[in-house]
Amino acid sequence: MTEAAPGETPGAVMESMFARLETLSRAATGSLGRERWYGIAGRPVRVVGAPGLLFDRLAPAVAHLETRPPPGEAELTVIVWDLASAGQTLPASPLLPRPGAALGPVLTTDRFLFTMFQSTLSFYDRDRRLALYCVSDANRFPVYESAGPLRFILRWWAGDQGLHLVHSAAVGTAGGGVLLTGPGGSGKSTSALACLADGLLYAGDDYVLVEPDPPYVHGLYASAKLDWEHRARVPHLLPDPVNRPSSEEKACAFLTDPLRGQLSDGFALRAVFLPKVTGQGATTVVPASRARALRALAPATLLQLPGSSAADLTALADLTAGLPCFELQLGRDLSTVAPAVRAVLAEAAA
Repeated sequence: MTEAAPGETPGAVMESMFARLETLSRAATGSLGRERWYGIAGRPVRVVGAPGLLFDRLAPAVAHLETRPPPGEAELTVIVWDLASAGQTLPASPLLPRPGAALGPVLTTDRFLFTMFQSTLSFYDRDRRLALYCVSDANRFPVYESAGPLRFILRWWAGDQGLHLVHSAAVGTAGGGVLLTGPGGSGKSTSALACLADGLLYAGDDYVLVEPDPPYVHGLYASAKLDWEHRARVPHLLPDPVNRPSSEEKACAFLTDPLRGQLSDGFALRAVFLPKVTGQGATTVVPASRARALRALAPATLLQLPGSSAADLTALADLTAGLPCFELQLGRDLSTVAPAVRAVLAEAAA
């Protein structure tokens, strides 16, 4: 938690900063503000923002989840805005990290959660189910933020719903699917996109929401990423990147027609897969221990999403304890990945 000024509690510092930022957000969106509604994990989420570059850059990754306004209230409302377009600057506060810091700590009280990641600020008021998300300049908005927008806010909110944002991919069928997890470079995205190309449903290749009991995955982002060098070898898996080759960002694409029909909003989980690139020809599947699966899943998630708690680790342990676990030994022939996944799903359904 941040240090408070003499006479101020940490909670008072957070509450004061949230109020000042909410005032800025309302001024930035004003009467021109527009809203979009999304069904995330079956719950209505409302995003409010001013027309413009930032609002449009957040939308493609979640466009498949867009829905009509529900008869009731939102489970979460997020106000998004761009400081540069609004002619604003952030108010002075001990919450803000030192200039040049890439990632500030996740600061928490019982009511508020706050962090800054490079030029993006995320702030969540649990009591009001209201979140604020602003960036310094939408013209410099990085592609990786477009690929996984609002992920800190969605993670905090989901945790209050008994859901957990995990750094994993997920593919399957309407009858069930598998979670693909492991460190960067293990083959999660390649496996997920190979399965997508073969007709399987796709819930994500980077971040998904899971429920541990019973094990279930909710799709979140309609984006996909591959390392540029790898993408050059398998361009058919990611045909239309929205960015140019860079040493700082992976190739990124948003899945649109005709693949949009394969985007899934969720399915029951039947197994956890640990991809591993091998030099063999065909892809094979061998059993893996649940302890090994947890060692792959937990660091990949907890290190990617700072501010994790013991409860997050317990949830991941419960998830792997309740599912069979396998090593997906990726062969050079990527057309053999989906059949290997289908075989495990067919056995689980038998």
